[in-house]
Amino acid sequence: MALLSPDQVSALTAADVSFNQVLKEGEFSTVFQVLIRDQKYVMKVLVLGWTPPNRETNIFICESTAYRRLKAKRLYEKGLVPDFYGEMENLDPDLWRPHLDSFLRDELRPCAVVLEYIPKLQKMQLSNFSEARAAEFRAIFLEIQQAHVYHGDPYPRNMMVSYASKPERCLWIDFDRAQTYSEGELTPRQKELMGEEIALVDNFFEDAVR
Repeated sequence: MALLSPDQVSALTAADVSFNQVLKEGEFSTVFQVLIRDQKYVMKVLVLGWTPPNRETNIFICESTAYRRLKAKRLYEKGLVPDFYGEMENLDPDLWRPHLDSFLRDELRPCAVVLEYIPKLQKMQLSNFSEARAAEFRAIFLEIQQAHVYHGDPYPRNMMVSYASKPERCLWIDFDRAQTYSEGELTPRQKELMGEEIALVDNFFEDAVR
């Protein structure tokens, strides 16, 4: 079955989407498992906000821009991040009731990204930790950085293992705090931030093996 194209995603209406379950709910976003044209997807709905001139803080722009870059660099083909199918802007919560009721009082209308649904995901934690997995997550993170994407939230809650994949699949998720830098030379500050971020990843794994 053909997967959705970006144009098809942007044209979706509430009548096209069946909501199966809420996968995660937070203050600024809600993640749903949905059914579109008999295919399961993840639909992450995000609030919009004001962005200062020196740093992107609009979580929809952070997420969608990072996924577009990672898709362009073909990281999804290696299974390192979820595949990205497109985005939906300016959703009217009244037309998506009751699923988007939590966004009804927001000043700005929410937007959404549509992603690959990956079954049997489990967060990285001490119970499933291994040095081999740690090495794989670190290698994936370096590939994300090589795409000039600063993740912004490099903690175990965003490291996932899929046991449905054979062999099992390790991947990073949640780029709603990401900064996507230009593809030219990084600035000294950007290099510093990238270094600090990989150090956080290393510190977690070092603590886990103690």
